[in-house]
Amino acid sequence: MPESPVAYQCAWCDETGFTIGEENWIYYITYTSTATDTVTDGTVVYRNRATADGQSDDGSAVIQKGDGASIVKQGELDQNTGEIVWTINVFLPGNTAGQMAEYHWYLWDEMRIRDSSGNIVAYPLSDLDKAVATATVQGETFPVPTYAEATENDLFAWENSWSDNPSGGEYSDREIDFYMRCACDQNTCTHWDSQKKTCTDKRSKGFCCCWTTTDDVMFTFTYRTDAAPYIEAYGGSGNVIRNDVSINKKQFTSGEWNNVWLQTASARLPLPGAFKKTVTEEPNAYNDYTASFTITVNEAKLKLTEDALRIEDQMTESLYYIPGTMDIT
Repeated sequence: MPESPVAYQCAWCDETGFTIGEENWIYYITYTSTATDTVTDGTVVYRNRATADGQSDDGSAVIQKGDGASIVKQGELDQNTGEIVWTINVFLPGNTAGQMAEYHWYLWDEMRIRDSSGNIVAYPLSDLDKAVATATVQGETFPVPTYAEATENDLFAWENSWSDNPSGGEYSDREIDFYMRCACDQNTCTHWDSQKKTCTDKRSKGFCCCWTTTDDVMFTFTYRTDAAPYIEAYGGSGNVIRNDVSINKKQFTSGEWNNVWLQTASARLPLPGAFKKTVTEEPNAYNDYTASFTITVNEAKLKLTEDALRIEDQMTESLYYIPGTMDIT
C-alpha cells in the first residue's frame, strides 16, 4: 500500500475510481456487473478474478434462468466473535400437478483451506450439521427442523445423513438430505407400490424423499465456523478457506437409482494473519545498512480479550534497535 493517499481509476471505463490511503488498512471494493448473455434457461455461472501485488483470488456468482433448482453460498467473517458465518440458499422448484415428482434432493458440502496456487493444505471441520434452517413458501418463512426433531406438524425436514473426513481428521464433508410430508399418489410417486397403494419410501414420521409439492421452496441454512485456530495456523500467507456445496438429486436410469449433479456454489474467504512480521526495507549501502520491520497484529480486526497483549521482539547480536524509530498505528 502507498504511504500517502493515491487515486486509482478503472483502466477500461470512465469511472472516477477510488482512493487508497494509509498503510495497514483493509479496503473493501464493491461494484456491480450486468449480465449480457442470451441464456434464457438453466444455470449461468459468472467468474471473476482479482489480482493485487501478484496474488489472485477468484469469485463467482450464480444466476438461475428458468425454473430449475439452484444454490448460492456466502461466507462472512464476524469480527466480534471470530467466527465465519456461512449461508446457503437452495431453491427447489415445485412439481407440476399430476406429473412424476423429482426424487431425493440433497446437498454435498466440502470445506478446504487452499494456498495461493489452489493446493489443499487443510480440511477444516464443517459445522453444517448444526445449521439453523428455514423455508420460504409463497412469501411465508418458517423453521425447518432436523429429521430427528421433526413432528407430524412439520411440512419439511432435513438430515445430515453422511459425513466424511478425507484427511482422517475432522469431518469436513457433509451430505444434507431433504424430506417433505409424504403426499404421494400413483401419478406422482417415484416409489409407488400399486398393490399396497402406498409410497415405499415413506418413513416412520410420515416423510419421504418424493418432491410432490407444487410450491416453489427456498431453503436457507445458516451456521458458523470458529475461524481462530485456522487464522492462527494458516493466516497471513495467502491461504483461503473455501467452501463448495452442490445440489443433487437421484434419477432412475439403467435399472437403478443414480446420483445426478445439478449445480455447485462456492464461497471463499482469505485468511488474515493473527500475527506476522515482515521486512519492509532491506539493509543496503544507500540506507547505511538499516533494516526496517513491520509487525502486524490482528490483521482480521477481531475482537480481542480484555487482557493485556504483550509482544516480545528478539533480535540477533548483529542487530540493535534504533531509539525513536518505533511507530504504532
